[in-house]
Amino acid sequence: MAKGNVYWQYFSAGLPFILSILFRAIPYPSEDVARWATAGISGLSAVLPFLIWRDIFSRRARILSGLLLALWPGQILFSGILAQDNWIIFPTIGLVSLTVRVLVIQKRGYPIWASLFYFSAVAIRQEMLIILLPVTVVTILGWQKEKWVRNFSIGAILTGILFSALIIQRGMATGRYALSTHHFGVSILGAYIPGAGLGWISPMPYLQTNYPEILEDEDFEQQASGLVWQEFILRPGFHTIRMTGSSLYYLFNIDKEIVPWSLTAEGALPHRYRRNAAALQEKLLPLLQFYPPLIHGLFLSAVFFSFTERRLFKWISPILLTIALKVGLHAVIVSQPRYFLVIIALEILVIAMIWDIMLKKENWKPALRSIFLGAVSVVVLLIIMNMAKEYIEKYDTVFAPTHMISHLQVLSQFAAKWIENSM
Repeated sequence: MAKGNVYWQYFSAGLPFILSILFRAIPYPSEDVARWATAGISGLSAVLPFLIWRDIFSRRARILSGLLLALWPGQILFSGILAQDNWIIFPTIGLVSLTVRVLVIQKRGYPIWASLFYFSAVAIRQEMLIILLPVTVVTILGWQKEKWVRNFSIGAILTGILFSALIIQRGMATGRYALSTHHFGVSILGAYIPGAGLGWISPMPYLQTNYPEILEDEDFEQQASGLVWQEFILRPGFHTIRMTGSSLYYLFNIDKEIVPWSLTAEGALPHRYRRNAAALQEKLLPLLQFYPPLIHGLFLSAVFFSFTERRLFKWISPILLTIALKVGLHAVIVSQPRYFLVIIALEILVIAMIWDIMLKKENWKPALRSIFLGAVSVVVLLIIMNMAKEYIEKYDTVFAPTHMISHLQVLSQFAAKWIENSM
């Protein structure tokens, strides 16, 4: 056990734990194993709806969900990149598919499977603790009230045991027994300081210039959280527009933003492939820009169509809630394109369910109306996105440090200080 290691402090332990097992079991270079495992789990996500919905939705709907997930161009390229956001797609799709199953057949819950999927997602990305809690409760309890106590007891006990193991594991390595990591305030601050724009920059130069005393404080995380609120109060209107603009920008440009990590970023590919990779990225750019707006348009059309039948809206309501929680949480804390990968996957589930019904002959009038409303909504959201982007570029106060520091360097510096103060 790597006692005091920065990764225990600032990263969720689930993915490293899974990979550590694979590294021991598979006698190949660890980088290759990690890439193939990530690609494999990304591909398997497309199979889950087909299996879980086998007797509640048509074969066409199940095949459509699998094809849209499997042929998603940005994810095909990004699936070889070791990222927490790739790995949470599998348990999230599994859990939400079970939630839909519970609402459609209105029968028993799935406390064991729901707890396992929920724990897996939370162990990999800690914010899923909040985002997936509503769908987890629905899936554990089920529809039959007489089984609620039994199902809740099973789910609570199993989840409690699994989370306790995660807490003990981190405590044994760091002395801090907690489910969450130790970088909340510092990470968020990087999105609120002047010059961050739509994204995130290192808060270290900002702290060193304006608040050097905080770096010596044992409770610098709480101090950093206070600075986040202070920055918001100074520019509430700006930050409200920034949250809206950044969320929309990454939702509509997700494929274009994440693919460079797969093809042209430093270390993504061996040097001999970089020129061809850059050419490929340039050729794929139109497709990468077109696919996310297409998915959002199909998704919004499906949502509008669901308003015509109460049962349809009930089926997709847990997915809509999960999407709203995910977008809202990252709007408030930190928005990055890869954070929204799971949202595209959830939108695809809605598209498969609802469009299968929309395409029936008797539904052509409400279907056309829904498609029109979906298209108009996409145009409106793109206009809002561009207006917000222009506003942020015009009015953001530029803080120009003499050098940029990577996210990992920030975490390492704060971890070193935390360990020093804890000894």
